[in-house]
Amino acid sequence: MLLIGGDIRNPELINYFDMKEKEGLTHFLVDATYKAEDLIEPVVNFNFDILQSGFITPNPSELFMNGRFDELLTYGKEHYDFVIVDTAPVGLVTDTLLLSQDKADLFVYVIRADYLDKRMLKIPQRLKKTKQIENLAILLNNTKPENIPGYGYGYGYGQNVSKQSWKDKIFRR
Repeated sequence: MLLIGGDIRNPELINYFDMKEKEGLTHFLVDATYKAEDLIEPVVNFNFDILQSGFITPNPSELFMNGRFDELLTYGKEHYDFVIVDTAPVGLVTDTLLLSQDKADLFVYVIRADYLDKRMLKIPQRLKKTKQIENLAILLNNTKPENIPGYGYGYGYGQNVSKQSWKDKIFRR
């Protein structure tokens, strides 16, 4: 698997893996002398490789349209079973749409429980409805088992109910 740091406005990936910053995606996009295989590195203690984001650039959208990103994806598809691109939050910038349109087999919209404002859910809904992103999946992370009523099945939306009060509501006679 290859993980590409596609958020070149606010790169965070290397912090998750305790890696030192080095040349990455922006270097590849700006300078045609860079080869993908020279910039990709294994992630220690994990079974995948990473292409870091590189330096922060003032013109990310322009860089993604120069054709080099397509070359990188072609390289990734030839050498890896899976290529995952971590992008900037969709809805805030156009970069993510540029990266995903006609390039991604699957677009995963990650939502952090108890963090994302519910009004932001209109963004993936609009993207799906307008067919800007065809194959869209939503992943809810940072859920807490104690907030899930019953045995992983529950009713209600946006409620934090104890198991007992949930059972009382469902089994009320």
